[in-house]
Amino acid sequence: SANYQEKNHYTKQNMDVTERVVEQIIQKCKEKGFAVNHSLTSFMAKSIIMDNSLGFSQQSQFEPKDLLQLIDLTTRNLCQIDSPQLETVKLQVAMLSHRSEYRKQLQLEKESDQFKSEKLIEEIINKTEEAEVFGDIVLYILHETKLLAVSNEIIEKETMTALESVIPRDFINSFITQNEEEKNNQLYDLWKIVWGIRLFNKASNKGGAGIDTLEKHDTTKMQELKENIGEALASLNPIMAQYEEVLTNFSGAKEREVRLRHEHINRQQVKSFFNRLDNTLTRLIQDGTKIVDNQKELIYEIRQIVNNSVAVPKNKIYPLFIDLAELWQQSIVCNDSMVEVEMLLDILSNNMDPTYKDTIQEVTEFEKNGASTPYDEMDVDEDDIPDAEFEGQEQPKRVAPTRQVKASLGGFDPVAMATGKQMAVPGDQNIQLVEYDEAYYSFQSDASAEKFMNNPQYYLDKVVLQTRAQPDLYHLLDLQDQLPEQILLHQQAKKKIKVSTSIQTETHPVKSFIDPKYEWSEWKLRQQALKIADLRRKRTHSTQTVQSHFRRDNLTQVSSKPNQPVGTRTHDTQTRRETGTNPTKHVRYIKGLRSKGEKKVKVVHMTFDQTSS
Repeated sequence: SANYQEKNHYTKQNMDVTERVVEQIIQKCKEKGFAVNHSLTSFMAKSIIMDNSLGFSQQSQFEPKDLLQLIDLTTRNLCQIDSPQLETVKLQVAMLSHRSEYRKQLQLEKESDQFKSEKLIEEIINKTEEAEVFGDIVLYILHETKLLAVSNEIIEKETMTALESVIPRDFINSFITQNEEEKNNQLYDLWKIVWGIRLFNKASNKGGAGIDTLEKHDTTKMQELKENIGEALASLNPIMAQYEEVLTNFSGAKEREVRLRHEHINRQQVKSFFNRLDNTLTRLIQDGTKIVDNQKELIYEIRQIVNNSVAVPKNKIYPLFIDLAELWQQSIVCNDSMVEVEMLLDILSNNMDPTYKDTIQEVTEFEKNGASTPYDEMDVDEDDIPDAEFEGQEQPKRVAPTRQVKASLGGFDPVAMATGKQMAVPGDQNIQLVEYDEAYYSFQSDASAEKFMNNPQYYLDKVVLQTRAQPDLYHLLDLQDQLPEQILLHQQAKKKIKVSTSIQTETHPVKSFIDPKYEWSEWKLRQQALKIADLRRKRTHSTQTVQSHFRRDNLTQVSSKPNQPVGTRTHDTQTRRETGTNPTKHVRYIKGLRSKGEKKVKVVHMTFDQTSS
């Protein structure tokens, strides 16, 4: 039967070329003597795509010629010298990439520990020997308590003693007889109980080998880091005030103002990072202090129960040991966060002094001497901004700032970013936030908040447009999600083609595959398998020996005899001499039957070997 089918002949229209573009940019920068990493190159290329003034498609779909232009522009921006904007982007990428790598490392270590724990639990569940199960439980506890790598005889002895106080060796069989789910749940609580016992012994100075301190975090060190951040912020505040004063009253050349704006953003980014680390340390100190206080309360409560009771009830004391072990786990998380803050603080401290030429002092002298060149500032008259109509939408509202609420745009005032000198001014934490479209915004004054509430979308759109023109604002305002995830190469698809096709089908295209010997009975198959397995164990008792060789009828193919057709098969052997061999004949005679006299009768044995020739 003939019919028509529509075949869509096309290739993939958009191909991801991000890695290829980044590699080419890195190579071009290397040829010019500049070393750039993958993260920095990728960010810079994607930020250039979003710049409206360059005419690129913000859908990141490029023609080949546009890709070449993108590579050249990105290379040019990355090879700048004395650029505060590039310095800011490098700092942002370095901070975020180091934080991401550190957290990824922690996640990999966590997954590795989880995998080892599952393997140890699997071995414990599958074993039935009491001694082996007890030993594996000890190894599992040492692994969960981070002591397996540094374990010694004393640590293992204390762990086994604590374990026997929970499950004596004589009762380990009751654990073995449980099902898999019960064993899993019991092991999860068991290691915490044993570890809580060891932590309590450490606090009571009755053991605790391998345990340096009850808590893993160091609150004193956190306080020192916080003091260092306070000193850095104190040195930055006068510089920030100077930049804001100069930019507010600046009326000089546009190029000089752009330079000052980038320098101000650089210092503002450094200050913003310090503030974030300071807030993180404040939270960690509070959490760490709470962990220590809770540990002391638990240890005191456990000590009271142990000292005042002859027989301590398990249902009362075991939950306290579990809580003590969980506080130890929280202390580890707190310490990991402190290590991350310390690492980022080292990076930030190295960028306190800018590598570019600081022009704030020079501009200040120009302003004092009246040597500036005024220009016409292009700004929007705030009276011309229409009030928004919120039909069917939730209107913006004021909310009180709390610790749980995080302000969008990095906590900067969107009205200050969109109007006037368009400076990045942080919001005042004492002023109420504005909630709009499931986000919260901070402002430097109540007047800015009221302007924003009249038409919030207008100011947000202005901030986004400004950010696209200034790559150093993406991370400062937490707008990096605006960047495209990929750089796509647009490929033109081929046109659809209609072709005429026909096919002749068979009457019965599916062949029959019936096996008459197929056995459907599972028990019959098992019986056959047992027979085959039994046959493989059988051995033959017959052997081939020299004597048995003569019992065989051996046939030999030889040349034909005379007067016989060629190729005639004979059963004898063709040699020079034909002989036959008869079996040996044994004969016994009686000698002396006819003798006379004194001769005696005797038996004579004779052997005859008859050979015929």
